[in-house]
Amino acid sequence: MSHHWKIRLTLAAAVISIAGAVLAIAIVGRGEEQRISRQLVEGQQMLGTLIEADAALHSYVGGADVNDAIEIGVQQRAYATAAQNAFRVDDEPSRHASLARQNALADDFFRQSQLAIEELRTSEVTRLSARRSDAIASLVHRFQNENSRYVKLLQRDRHADATLALWLSVGVVVGLSLLFGTIGQVFLARSARQAGDRRRREREHREDQREFTEVLQVTETEGMPMS
Repeated sequence: MSHHWKIRLTLAAAVISIAGAVLAIAIVGRGEEQRISRQLVEGQQMLGTLIEADAALHSYVGGADVNDAIEIGVQQRAYATAAQNAFRVDDEPSRHASLARQNALADDFFRQSQLAIEELRTSEVTRLSARRSDAIASLVHRFQNENSRYVKLLQRDRHADATLALWLSVGVVVGLSLLFGTIGQVFLARSARQAGDRRRREREHREDQREFTEVLQVTETEGMPMS
């Protein structure tokens, strides 16, 4: 195979390798982006269900409507589903710890809510005690803060992943370009050296031919009879 074809094949391999590597990085990055997007959705659902449950509790306190008590149970199950989904797809330590803290706060909130409902249902009081009301409000506030922290962690990691993918793509392009550029230079240098050797051999051959012709002419001249 000629060196020109080797250089062409090297260039084709470089283009295919760089395109394949960049595509692979993009696919991995896309998968991570989708995973973080799902986690953001689950995080928002966790917050939404708890806020809805808190609203239903306030409504129950104001009117003792059994439908509000049922709604709290519905939101508790919805929260459990969202939290389970978030835990299943999130294994990053700091985010996992944040989910655990949110779960602890949510469990305490729903427990306090059930106690509040029982307190209102089985006693003559029509309002929650200030202590229980403040405890529930504090749990909701702390949950909101922790959920906000979780969202910021996801956004931070998404930005970090995008930056890493960008630099990986740049590194792969530069690295493969240098690699195949070096291979191409080797082929070019070898081709130039072989071309130089070929020209040198041709020059030496012409010189040998010229010297042989001169010797032949001298021999023929010396062999001619004197007149």
